[in-house]
Amino acid sequence: MAKTVAPSPYIIAFAVFILIPLSFLTFKRNETWREEVKLWRSVARKSPAKARVFNNLGFSYSNLDKFDEAVQQYEISLRLKPDFSVVHYNLGLTYRNQGLLDKAIKEYLLALSLNPDYAEAHTNLGNIYYDMGRMDDAISEYQTALQLKPNSAETHNNLGLVYYKQGRLNDAIKEYAAALKLNPEFVEAHHNLGNAYHDKGLLDEAMREYKIAARLYPGSIEIHFKLSVIYIKKGLLDKAIDELETVLSINPDASDAYTNLGVIYFKQGRLNEAKQAFNTALRINPNDSDAHTNLGNIYSEQGNLDAAIEEYLSSLKLNPNSPETYYNLGNAYLMKGLKDKAIMEYKHALKLKPDFLPAQQAMRTTNR
Repeated sequence: MAKTVAPSPYIIAFAVFILIPLSFLTFKRNETWREEVKLWRSVARKSPAKARVFNNLGFSYSNLDKFDEAVQQYEISLRLKPDFSVVHYNLGLTYRNQGLLDKAIKEYLLALSLNPDYAEAHTNLGNIYYDMGRMDDAISEYQTALQLKPNSAETHNNLGLVYYKQGRLNDAIKEYAAALKLNPEFVEAHHNLGNAYHDKGLLDEAMREYKIAARLYPGSIEIHFKLSVIYIKKGLLDKAIDELETVLSINPDASDAYTNLGVIYFKQGRLNEAKQAFNTALRINPNDSDAHTNLGNIYSEQGNLDAAIEEYLSSLKLNPNSPETYYNLGNAYLMKGLKDKAIMEYKHALKLKPDFLPAQQAMRTTNR
């Protein structure tokens, strides 16, 4: 009789980092930007005919996420000086932050019509094209930007992201490495390089990059989580637990961390702790299909087949495209003596994943 197996540990989607240079000014805290607003409002009252003043006031508003106010100031600046390319660029940034991508493109193109060598405008136009799924256009803009400004770590990183999205992992790795040669403490590039190595199956290299990223940005939930996934895959379960506990110390409501803790406890035979972890994950996020599936695995392991079936069905209601869950549901039906139902679930699994060996073997065994 087929035995239930735990599906792969839940892995969150690898995030994409797009860095946008916010004009030429350095980052400042919100308190400082509020002071900047006061300063430039005062200057604007004294110098109402200077376009640069209203650009700087708009930029200060934008850094406080007051985008409508920023747009108003940029428009005043452009009325005073329509050919002010930097203002068109900053207006494009603001529109992108508002999700107004078509307007953002228009402003970047205006900036480039006034200054074709504006590398930052090419980079951010590439970012918009990336957002829109226009990958070839994004590549063209990033490559143009790099011809103008070859030492831009951000643009190398963003070009790497496009290649990663296209599955061109070697090209992506090359661009991330170029970014890190220019800026060895570029945390997003380390993170993204780790993603590319992970997808190539180079777990040691991925682990190295995630560790560097975690050192540079210790408060990142995502980086610690990904480190835990690497450790799980390498069988370093205690280290994986340490990383997941770090995630939960940063965000106690990180349901994915509880789900993977449950997977680890399951692997270690600590079924009661695993059950508690999965139930905690579901209390935080009732729509966690993986937690339902793995909770079903525990019930199945304990012989509580009705409870297992209920969990598998709950999981499939949330995610009907999981061959592992159909397979485990089939096993539960088979152990209850419901052969026809088991075969039906194995067929569902194989329809989604024709080369799913456990389901193939279960079908052959069940049909004897």
